Amino acid sequence: MIQLTATPVSALVDEPVHIRATGLIPFQMVYHGQIHQPLPHSAQLISTNALGLLELYRTFETTQVGASQYLFPIEEAQGQFLFIVGEGDKTINSKAHAEQAIGQLKRHGKNNWTLLSYPGAGHLIEPPYSPLCCASTTHDLRLHWGGEVIPHAAAQEHAWKEIQRFLRKHLIPDVTSQL
Repeated sequence: MIQLTATPVSALVDEPVHIRATGLIPFQMVYHGQIHQPLPHSAQLISTNALGLLELYRTFETTQVGASQYLFPIEEAQGQFLFIVGEGDKTINSKAHAEQAIGQLKRHGKNNWTLLSYPGAGHLIEPPYSPLCCASTTHDLRLHWGGEVIPHAAAQEHAWKEIQRFLRKHLIPDVTSQL
């Protein structure tokens, strides 16, 4: 079980954890004492590419977009959200999850979010000059993270600058000199 606590900002990189627990993660999440069950998925939508790597990004297509029992009430957050997604992600449809979260915020009149979306970038958008890791084994699963070398590298460089700008803007107080 994961316990989520309140923070002034959330930088969300390639993961839908901010709004739900996924069925591929075998544990519940707790937010303000409320237990959230894992999001159901369709195992038949898991595909294997030519290299034998699993691609999971379609597994949640059959789950209703408005499946509110799986959503965290992010509209109650007082902080800012930074959604960073790679559109070439083969593990999870990060862009769809970010857009769903943004829609949830918009429906409640919130504008406390920023979306950075990168065509050709994969799941693991890391600090600049990190090599592209398009596949690895985790929990005995050989996963395809996706991404193309050049667009992914460009996404890492741009995202890193934007993360720093976002954190400076929302975490460092605006102090003016009294002199």
